[in-house]
This record gives sequence, C-alpha cells and structure tokens, in this order.
Amino acid sequence: MPGPARVTPASADGRLHAALVRLLSARHARFAAEMSRAAQGQAVDSVHQSRVVARSLRSVIGTLGEALDPRLASSIQRDLRASGLELGSMRESDVRREWLMGLAGGSGLDPALAASLKRALDKDCASARRAFREYAHSMAARERIERLEAAFGGGRLVVGSAPGLEAFLRHRLRRRWKRLLRAIEAPRPDALALHEIRILAKHARYSTEALLPLLGVDPGPAVRPLKRLQSCLGDHHDAFDALAWLEQRRRPPGPALLERLRAPIEAGMKAGLRRFRRQRRALAMPKAIRKKGG
Repeated sequence: MPGPARVTPASADGRLHAALVRLLSARHARFAAEMSRAAQGQAVDSVHQSRVVARSLRSVIGTLGEALDPRLASSIQRDLRASGLELGSMRESDVRREWLMGLAGGSGLDPALAASLKRALDKDCASARRAFREYAHSMAARERIERLEAAFGGGRLVVGSAPGLEAFLRHRLRRRWKRLLRAIEAPRPDALALHEIRILAKHARYSTEALLPLLGVDPGPAVRPLKRLQSCLGDHHDAFDALAWLEQRRRPPGPALLERLRAPIEAGMKAGLRRFRRQRRALAMPKAIRKKGG
C-alpha cells in the first residue's frame, strides 16, 4: 500500500503559485462585481466595497513584488489607483455628511444652522454622485475594466513558481510590517503623519489577511490589532477632514458653523490620537513572518 505523497520544496512552491493565481483572480472578480453594482446604482455600499477591494488588491500586488510580471503589475496598479480616486469623492462625501450631522445632532446646534449644514452636505453628496455616474459610464472606465480583465486573465500575472516562494512571501510580509512598526514610533503625531500610518496599517492588514492563510497561518490574531489601529486613525482622519471642509466654506453660514463645531471636532481628533497611542503599544509583527532568532 503506497504511503502519503512526499511534499518536496518544488511541489510546495507549485501549490503556492497556484494558490496565488486563484487568490488574485478571485479578488479581481469581486472588484469587477462590486464596480458593476456601483455603476448601476444598486447599492451605496458597493462604492465602499469597490474601494476596499481595490485597495486590498493594490496592497497584495505591491507586497508580491517580483513574484508578478512587472509590466502587468504596473498596469494593474495604475488602473486600480485611478478607479479608487474616482470612487473616493463619493465615499468621502457620504462619510463626511454622516459624521458632521451626527456631531451636529449631539452638540445642540441651532436648528437653522443644522439645516444649512445639511443642505451643504447634501449638495456635496449629490455632486459627487453625478461625477461618479459620469465616470462609471465613460470610455475611460470601460477601458480600465478591459485592461484589468486582460491583466488578470490567462494566468500570466504570477511568474514561474521559483524555489523559495514561501520564504519570499514571508520576507515581503515582514517588510510591510517593518515599515508600519517604524512609522508608529515616529515622535510627530501630526495629521499628515497619522494619515501615512493609516495607509501603512491598511497595507499591512490587507496583505496579511490575504497572504498569511497561504502560509497555513490564521491571520486573525495579527489582523485584529491592525483593525483597531485603523479604526482610531480613521476617526481622527474623519474629524480632520470635517474641519478642513468647514474651514473652506467662506460664505455664510460657514464661519458660524466653524465657530460652533470647531471645539467638538478638535475634541474628536484628540480622542482619536489618545486611542492611537494606546493601540500602537499592542501592535507586534506576527511570529510566522519574523526572522528566526530575532
């Protein structure tokens, strides 16, 4: 009776190569489906999901580096970035409206000021939706969709399953985490630095969620503190964005709204910063990708 098949480094790398092809194909299929739903106006959440999938794909492709065909990977990154920017204005206007109206409701804002705030926010949201609809049905959008389909199709994106693919993935994930851990120790917690840390946290999270399971490791324990870090930095960014939006409104009742809401917005930013300082102490590189002996 034959024994179990022997797993050689070559066969393990071959299976890992095939798993990467399936992973990238599935992520692209989800992005295409969510973009289609968003373009048809089926669900506001599809805009958010399309943006999340685009960012996660960009993170994974950036992490994989030399494991991918450089020409195809570069083309994909450009198209995903452009799509994300088109999705961004609509999503950000929705978040801003929800955040500011929630703040106005809890701060006892004068009804007339609250009504004027709502009108301005609604106007911004409507403008962002029009712009996205125009983009979604444009030739540029169709060309990007076709380029992405061609780049992900045919199995050409992931290059040959060279020996050491597993070690390569661990190395690339380790680089993502090192950049984040260095950044959170920086002594300047200004809005720009916090925004950069938020981006690095997203890259580390999305790459860890996608690639750690391919190494036979549960990503949950590593991802949970990243989500908490991302959440408090997101709260800080939403408050910062709301304040910047109010400061740009020069015509009445913009100045009156700014005077009334500045203090609670700045309090929200300080609360996010305090949470960040607590959460960064809980962050540690996953054991599975650490170098042996250090």
